[in-house]
Amino acid sequence: MGLIIRLVQFVGSVIQALLLFRFLLLLFGSGAGNRFGSFIFRATEWVVQFFSFIPVWRLGAIAIDFSILFAMLAVAIVWYLLVQLLLVVSRSRV
Repeated sequence: MGLIIRLVQFVGSVIQALLLFRFLLLLFGSGAGNRFGSFIFRATEWVVQFFSFIPVWRLGAIAIDFSILFAMLAVAIVWYLLVQLLLVVSRSRV
């Protein structure tokens, strides 16, 4: 069970890191214009699309996309709850 918990933590960490990169790319005005940015945007679109109704604040080339921040919060909550559920299940099996 410890391996499964570590796998869930790893996947959650990767998703959070990708969302952070997406937020920083938009914040610094880079966007999806290069290969790295395009990869980040494609890899995180499935999470951010749930919050696409939240407006983006723009100031020139800089954009603060609040949907990414809400997606990061949602992923963190689901990640935490899933780890806690796995810990409860692993304790009940002992």
